[in-house]
Amino acid sequence: MSVQATEAVPRGGHRYQLESGLDRLTPAERAERGKEARVAVPRESHAVFDPGPDRPDPIGLLEEQAKARVPENLIPNGMRIYRQACGWTLARMHARSGDRIAIAAYLGSADVFDQAITQFASAYADQNERDHKSLVNAVASGRLTAEPDL
Repeated sequence: MSVQATEAVPRGGHRYQLESGLDRLTPAERAERGKEARVAVPRESHAVFDPGPDRPDPIGLLEEQAKARVPENLIPNGMRIYRQACGWTLARMHARSGDRIAIAAYLGSADVFDQAITQFASAYADQNERDHKSLVNAVASGRLTAEPDL
């Protein structure tokens, strides 16, 4: 399938329109294409990480950076700015990893995706809190052992 983006008359803040033929597929045909894509690229392959020989170990990099951090300097406002910069960088990186025009056209101008991501983020944060509480309880009860400050 080839996807071609052509400049369109700006409408609703969108500068491009997608010309892929996907709008002519029935829901059943789109579902079938999705199934075929999932078979071609199974989830297990998403986790494969094969770094090049010259690529430094990411955990080692984080550990090295941690040595230079001064906890007293991590003030709430500074962390907020840092968090925003990280989020912006990650969002920009992910946007550049695919065809941003096709992604934007697929998502459309409705806020359905925004709402879904917001709900997911909230549910994910809640799950993280529950997981952390379970971990703390497991350590407190002696089911697990943990080493603080590693």
